[in-house]
Amino acid sequence: MWKLIIREIATRKTRFAAAVVAVMLGVAFLSLTLGVKNLAMNSLAQAETATLNADLYAAGPPVKHANPLDLAARGPINVSQAEVIEAVEGTAHAAPIFEGEAVLLDAHKRPLTWGFSATRVRGAYAFPPGSTLKEGRLPSGKTEVMLEESTAQRAGLKVGSQATLIWGGTVHRMQIVGIASFDAPLGIATMAFVDAKLAKTWFSPESRVKLIGIKASASANLQVVKERIQEAVGPDATIVEGAKLRAEHAAAAERAVGFVNTLVLWFVALALLAGGFLIANTFGILVTSRYRALGLLRAVGYGAPALRRLVLGQALIVGVLGSVLGVALGGGLTAGLRAVLAGRGWLVDSWFSVSSLVAVIFAFLAGVVTTVLAGVAPAWRAGRIPPLSALELGAPTGEKPVRIRALVGAGLLAVAAGGTGLGLWLSGQTWDWTVLLVLAVSGIVGLVGLLAILAWLLGRMAAILALMARGLNLLPVRLALQNLGRYPRRATLGCAALVIGVAIATAGGVLADSARVSLRVGTVHEVQTDLVVASLQPSTSLEKVVRLVQDVPGVSEAKAGVISAPVWLRLGGGATDDASGSGDMAAGVSGVGVSVGLAATGSGAVAGAETAAGDSGGLGIHEVPALGISPADLHTTLRLHADAGSVASLEQGDALVNTRTARIGGWKLGDSITITGPLGIYSTKIGGFVTSSLIRADVFLDAQYLRQISAPEQVTRQFIFVNVVGDVTGVKQRIQKVLDPYYVFTVMAPRELAAVTAAPTANIVLVMHALLGFSVVIALLGVVNTLILAGLERRVTYRLLRVIGMKPREVGAMVRWEAFFLALLGALIGWGTGMVLGLTWRFALRHEGLALVSVPWLAQGGLIVVAVILAVVAAILPARQSARRSVMDT
Repeated sequence: MWKLIIREIATRKTRFAAAVVAVMLGVAFLSLTLGVKNLAMNSLAQAETATLNADLYAAGPPVKHANPLDLAARGPINVSQAEVIEAVEGTAHAAPIFEGEAVLLDAHKRPLTWGFSATRVRGAYAFPPGSTLKEGRLPSGKTEVMLEESTAQRAGLKVGSQATLIWGGTVHRMQIVGIASFDAPLGIATMAFVDAKLAKTWFSPESRVKLIGIKASASANLQVVKERIQEAVGPDATIVEGAKLRAEHAAAAERAVGFVNTLVLWFVALALLAGGFLIANTFGILVTSRYRALGLLRAVGYGAPALRRLVLGQALIVGVLGSVLGVALGGGLTAGLRAVLAGRGWLVDSWFSVSSLVAVIFAFLAGVVTTVLAGVAPAWRAGRIPPLSALELGAPTGEKPVRIRALVGAGLLAVAAGGTGLGLWLSGQTWDWTVLLVLAVSGIVGLVGLLAILAWLLGRMAAILALMARGLNLLPVRLALQNLGRYPRRATLGCAALVIGVAIATAGGVLADSARVSLRVGTVHEVQTDLVVASLQPSTSLEKVVRLVQDVPGVSEAKAGVISAPVWLRLGGGATDDASGSGDMAAGVSGVGVSVGLAATGSGAVAGAETAAGDSGGLGIHEVPALGISPADLHTTLRLHADAGSVASLEQGDALVNTRTARIGGWKLGDSITITGPLGIYSTKIGGFVTSSLIRADVFLDAQYLRQISAPEQVTRQFIFVNVVGDVTGVKQRIQKVLDPYYVFTVMAPRELAAVTAAPTANIVLVMHALLGFSVVIALLGVVNTLILAGLERRVTYRLLRVIGMKPREVGAMVRWEAFFLALLGALIGWGTGMVLGLTWRFALRHEGLALVSVPWLAQGGLIVVAVILAVVAAILPARQSARRSVMDT
């Protein structure tokens, strides 16, 4: 049997080559999609964990009910614990991590930033854990600095150059004495190192840090050392394994971009669905084109099971060959992207990883299994070929009625509509995997229903076009439309991949453009002033800068009343029963120093942290950024959008909560919440749920209350809001000239600020568009593949057309027109389907950053036009093959 299978493939290698190409394209798209996803996740995980390279870490005790691996759910630890830890047997070194942020200027004296991100600055040590010195030496004193390798490359700086660091409003000019690196790149982040004593003065004047990195001795047992250190430090610190901390941070980074995984799962599911139809179509045409040969095998004694095994065996070989080539193609494209990222210092240039191996194996197995499953129906048809078919010139050309399939498809569409309605209703209540599962399953069921009804739909659309073309004296056009109407199932299988590809591209375009526009328009809508002065580094004191801006001619008003500070947030009452009710101020928590949630010393501090962890709702107690804004500024400076409740409730002392935070926690309007700071506890109720495109905060308070509970050194401001009189552009230029000596301030109009805010989203959009474009190209190649195989199937038809007088160029024109109508109808149906999917998911994600609907009409119209043109161009080859058929061809 296997000899016959291989001989059949070798004899008809041209036909089977088309099947291999079909499998290769589907597997290549699948492999590339998974590869891009893995690259993005690996890059993000490496950047998040690169600096966490210690064997063990000492951190403050976790807050009650909080995740022990969440650093934001821990108080600080006294640096004196490092000496205690180093004295423990099995410990090589213990290094307090003094870390903060500053603004680094590049060689052209421009801030080295990505959006509004500043440069991380850390104290340098001559021993591990920490960075590895690659060039020069460690910094010493107040005038020396060491840069991370990729940071130095991006800044255009090297050892011996002068670097400028801006911290605390002061410009520090420092000599670069060394270049350091970590085992993995930092991605888009930048980092500099200063003398450890200087870093302590800058970032930890109270001698408290979040982490102390611990390096164990080479011969020591890590678990034993961990237990010894925990016993030595007692309850004042918790010892965490570095590997567990890195894994938790990597998982948190992936959760932060969970929507990417959701989109990837969609791409994978749709790619498999489209690939299955494409491959089934390919094998169906192969069986039809070999109708006489298979009938001859039946005549010489082959039974139906043997013929089915023959076709399935061929499907297996085609699946293996196509999957190998597809994995190679997708892997090659992924490798090229990996090389680009590695060249920019965003990723370790590793050609092997567990995730990439899993992606390769999954793509290969998916290709093989999908091919074999897609060959089941053609194999079953082959087994039903009667022996007398060897005497027939070709396969029966009549198609069975599509009415039953259309009714089934209509039923599936109805089920999908009901499931989508349920998912959209659930999305208004909460946002979890239940909503995602309901919407995803409904979408796939809807696509299956559409593909089931597609034959009926194409037949009706082809009939309408045929009526429109009746007055035209163009025989190739009329014959092409008649072919589509006469063989709707064949046309369905030919354009199914294109329908799905265009649907993916359209839905992705709607989601991506809605995200971009929501962010940009949201920022423009929020800012109520003519200009905004944005600082690259949040500052505790902007009074001097505000006065400078106010003195610029043409400025009518400049204020920096919007403040932010870290707080502890939980659902429920305050520290005491007396602290309940709207706007009540609990007694100040004494002895807590300046760090949020400190529970190391003092009974008051312990009581504050412990009590704030009671009934915590869905999120538990956790540290979050809070925004303070006066009720008056809500009308004149920053206008927040209320999804529920009222922004005006801020005037009554209520708190406003980020809509996404509330949805995750299952919070409701009127719920009591407790907001804890170093200097006090504020208990109030939720007066509204709001979203902000500009401000990243989970809770919004009246600024006076946030100041009362926050340490002064933690209250920061990043924006100065400016109103002008006269020419806005001229005033903007004058303000920028005044602020240029400070380096960290940029004057922008609201639209410019929106563009900067939306820049990271725009980069994700570009990656998505690249994947979507690749999916459409694959779908178009699938159409061409179908035309080539259909040409092999319809050799007798072409010969008869030549016999009755059609010229070769007319036969070729007929094939091109068939490709044109097939691509046009497939693209239009795919566009309509994609619009429904995109708008549905946009509505479901309306509280996840996609508040506005935006359809890139020009891009999507161009997509349809390009798809049709490419289909016609790609049909030149099968058209030529059809035109060259001689009257005597068999």
